[in-house]
Amino acid sequence: MCQFNGIFYLSHALIRGAPLVIPSCLCFAPEMSDIDVEQPHLLAPESMPVLLPAEQVAALGAYHAEREAACDFAAVMATLNDHPVYDYPNLRKRFSGRDKAEQFYTYFFAHFSPHVVAGRLLREWANDTSVAQEYDITLSISGQQETHRVLGVLYVVGDRLGGETIYASEAAVQRMLGPLFEELEDY
Repeated sequence: MCQFNGIFYLSHALIRGAPLVIPSCLCFAPEMSDIDVEQPHLLAPESMPVLLPAEQVAALGAYHAEREAACDFAAVMATLNDHPVYDYPNLRKRFSGRDKAEQFYTYFFAHFSPHVVAGRLLREWANDTSVAQEYDITLSISGQQETHRVLGVLYVVGDRLGGETIYASEAAVQRMLGPLFEELEDY
């Protein structure tokens, strides 16, 4: 039984009207690799049709987070497109594909979520291409508590999530991914 109990994703306070703009050198989609890294851009390029308004993107992100908190594997997977990409830019690593996402969430729910003892949503932003959620997450590992700051940017392709860019320490990423960490692709 999952011991996550919704602590990680307690509330979602949408801050409207603040578009998320990041440098292209932090982008994760392979088809975006030819963008000039000196020019900022919105997370989803023009070639990716965006069908949802910001409010629906925020709702999709909130639903995904709520289903993660409930350790609802089927519902979380249903929020993802057929080829999600999970990117860790500060480590210059990623994984992609539905099989890897299933492997990730199987491990995450069984081995990461039970250790979460506190979580606090610090900020949330949304626009018509993505929703970003910044958390402090406290884990209890062998009786010792450790707190990690995590910024996750979920991006939309069509009407589902195309993946996530996660900014976190290497230790936090290793805890979240377990054995999948060794299989991450370098870029």
